[in-house]
Amino acid sequence: MSRLVLVAIGNEILKGFTLNSNIHFLSTLLTKEGFEVETHITVSDHPDEIIKAFKMGDIIISTGGLGPTLDDLTKEIAAKFMDKKLIYSEQVACDIKARFGDIPSIKNQAMMPLDSHYLKNSIGTAFGICMENNGKHLILMPGVFREMILMAQNELIPYLKTVIKIKKKNQVEFHLTHKIESNIDPFLREPSDKFPAVEMGIYPHRAQLTVRFSSTDSLDLISTLFIDEFETFIFDSEDGSIEMALHDLMIKKGLTLSTAESCTGGTISSKITRISGASDYFLGGVVSYTNDVKMKVLGVNPATLRDFGAVSHECVKQMASGARSLCSSDYAIAISGIAGPNGGSEEKPVGLVYFAIASESGCEAFTVPIKIRTDREVVIELTSNYVLGALYRRVKFGQ
Repeated sequence: MSRLVLVAIGNEILKGFTLNSNIHFLSTLLTKEGFEVETHITVSDHPDEIIKAFKMGDIIISTGGLGPTLDDLTKEIAAKFMDKKLIYSEQVACDIKARFGDIPSIKNQAMMPLDSHYLKNSIGTAFGICMENNGKHLILMPGVFREMILMAQNELIPYLKTVIKIKKKNQVEFHLTHKIESNIDPFLREPSDKFPAVEMGIYPHRAQLTVRFSSTDSLDLISTLFIDEFETFIFDSEDGSIEMALHDLMIKKGLTLSTAESCTGGTISSKITRISGASDYFLGGVVSYTNDVKMKVLGVNPATLRDFGAVSHECVKQMASGARSLCSSDYAIAISGIAGPNGGSEEKPVGLVYFAIASESGCEAFTVPIKIRTDREVVIELTSNYVLGALYRRVKFGQ
């Protein structure tokens, strides 16, 4: 079997200036398409390090170093490594001119290895390059994330299917909210004995889980068993996020939503509105960070704040009811807590978060059962995902 290796090239990645999102995306995409990735490696822009990486597999896919600047050396190094002469490509030059005009970098960008297959860049100037020599395949892709994504989806996958023969496995993914790995692991251990041909994995991400099954055999039985056990925690989402699942559910049911956020500072509203079409169900939100705003805008009773404090079940219930009344929405959610790292007390420690869900049938308050006491960003992200999961379960399953 051919050894497929992914290589990220760039000093900025090694030094931590740039997140290595390209390899994460490529690994996910290739796995879903049935390709087996053997190794990831990140190297500097130094030619010797790049060549070492190119020697590691039968099929190498690299990202980075295809731009027009002086430190973009990947194309030249790769052509020499694969014994290919660089020539000026009129095809590439014409494409760049048609989209960007006669820019200064055309001559550089249009130099391409002879006898190579090109992967079109639909939004940038750096074409992808596929080279083959004596059974070894070297594929170069741009490092700019958005350019790489479109090229991988539209150009790379079709090309790879002509190069690598795969026996595509059946794959099923389940996305869950309000469950952690230890809740799922006992269930998976028992079926693993009954389904030895099924690969199973649990992948957590900040108050969400993805469970993946893959096999050359049918996955119908194990999928049915899993759904029977965890149905009310499973959400349907095209991109794996709880906000996408809620988006689709609320629109399908013709329901509307408003929010009142304190410690999350508008994160929930931001998650909701990042999805096109959110205005079909999301009416608006209030970031009520101070007590004055809680009282003046959301109608929280001053006595509630005096007797119970802003971080309390009583307060979030009034915040949610106030948001629902203010926006005339079917549902409203409200959050208040102590995100930290400062501001906690023995009675109300950092990480304590309350939330409420208001609807026509009433208003209930809950505690977020997540105790992360140091990282403010993590507290906010976990809380936001948990609360969105709670609303999803309430709307879909009445939980």
